[in-house]
Amino acid sequence: MGRMTETALATFAANVRRERKRKEWTQEDLGFACGINVSAVSRLERATREPLFATIVKLGNALGIPPKQLLDGIP
Repeated sequence: MGRMTETALATFAANVRRERKRKEWTQEDLGFACGINVSAVSRLERATREPLFATIVKLGNALGIPPKQLLDGIP
């Protein structure tokens, strides 16, 4: 994985974690709300898994934000 990809994943992970905590949800809460496994949520928040486009949309919808907000700060 290249440096740019690692930075982008870390930024995405931080955005997901921030928005989840803003709603005062656990990773399990978020996984349930968007229909993905809690271990997948954990890997996304640790930047060890690259999200699929559909996952970004599901996360945004579950968090009540535009999915593109999860990409804020990624050049």
